[in-house]
This record gives sequence, C-alpha cells and structure tokens, in this order.
Amino acid sequence: MESKLQELKDQGYNPLTNDQDLVLSVETLKLIGATQIWELGCGSGDWSICVDKMYQPGFAEYHLIDNFQFTNIHPDIINKLGYYWPKDEKDIKKHLSEAELDYVFYNIDIANLPEPDDLIDCVRIDTAHETAKTIQWCVDNLSENGIIQCADIRLNKSFQKVMLMTEQVLLGVIEPVWLGEGEGVWCRKGKGKYLRDKLYNDPDLQDYFGELRYNDFTLMGQHYDYVRARLKQTRYAKVREELTQNS
Repeated sequence: MESKLQELKDQGYNPLTNDQDLVLSVETLKLIGATQIWELGCGSGDWSICVDKMYQPGFAEYHLIDNFQFTNIHPDIINKLGYYWPKDEKDIKKHLSEAELDYVFYNIDIANLPEPDDLIDCVRIDTAHETAKTIQWCVDNLSENGIIQCADIRLNKSFQKVMLMTEQVLLGVIEPVWLGEGEGVWCRKGKGKYLRDKLYNDPDLQDYFGELRYNDFTLMGQHYDYVRARLKQTRYAKVREELTQNS
C-alpha cells in the first residue's frame, strides 16, 4: 500500500494529504467499487492521479473542479512551492493527460457545481468556500453506497466544513465511516456498518495502522459509531520518546 504511494511520490506526484489517509481512502473505494469520483478543489490533481494508480488504473472516471484561485492570488509563489501546481486550465489538463487519467475537468467556482450525468460514488471536498448548498449537492448526487470525503477536517483548519457535515449527521442523512489524521469519510445513513466492519477487520490495515479501532460518540441524544485510524507511532509518540531518551 504505502510502497506504491512512495513510488508515485518519487515520480513527482504530491497528493497533499497524509499518507495513511490516502491509503485508507483507496481501500474504501475498493469496497464500494467506485467508478465515478469527483474532487472539489483538485489543485494539482495529484490526489486523483495517485488514487487512480493505487486503486485500479482506468477503472474510474474522475471529475476535477478548480477555479485557480490559489494561482490567481499567489502567482509569485507558484514556482517556489517545491512541487507542481498548475498555472491555468491548459497546464493542468496537460498534467492529467500525461498521467493517463480518465478525467473531465471543470474550470468553475464551487458555487456553480454542475449536474452530474451519473450518480457519484465518491466526492472529495478540499475547498475553502463550501457551504450548506455544497454539502446538499453532494448528498443529492451520491450513489446508494457512495461516500463523501472531507480534507482538512481539523477544527482549527476547517471548522465550518466539520459543522456542515455534522449538521447532515444530525438530520439523519449521513453517518461517519472513519476519521484519519486529517481527513474523514461519511456515507448514507444505514450504510456505514458494512464499511466500518470490513475496514476494521482487514488484517493488512490493522498491521499498517497499528491503531485501527472502533470509536463512538453521542450527540443530541443520538449514538454514532466510526473507525479511528492512526499509525503505530504518531508524531506525538515520537516526541515523547525523544524526550524520555534525553531526560
């Protein structure tokens, strides 16, 4: 799992996510057999490229959306990032085509999401301007076994995104599947147990994460389950170990 991701990174791809979250994303996509994957706020497109190559190349069609706001606001630092970032639509299409991704690209704002031709099996949200309308679009167009994945779900980074997803949980529309280091996945209500059980009982994932366990919480009188995934040795554990060794 991780060796393939490292191979892709060595080739210059940078999905801008935690490795373990990407590994768990791919395994989740395998379980639902996703063929229609959308990425809202795709940036370089490297998340979709890496998912495609780790999942099953050519099996799914990818729909990528970006309006190049970052490029427009910070044109002076694009070449100083240390990794690829598209300058315009022509640039990213060239990048995606060279990676042999089966894709459709939309140069639009998140507020103007199109009507998809097919139901979506996975929609990943990685924008700074999602609203309740964005989440409703995801829910309305989600396939029966589809998932919604949110990047940057830590409260100090994307408080509004977390609250928008929690609102849908409270409304009984979706339920949490797993929470990783920086991303989380939700699915339609009633579909989560199958995914949680399959991921939790995967021996390869148990060995990889070291801490793959069931968690639960109660909110507004309702009980919810989810899988918490962490690596065997977190950054904080390493710091504690170093402090102990130096004491």
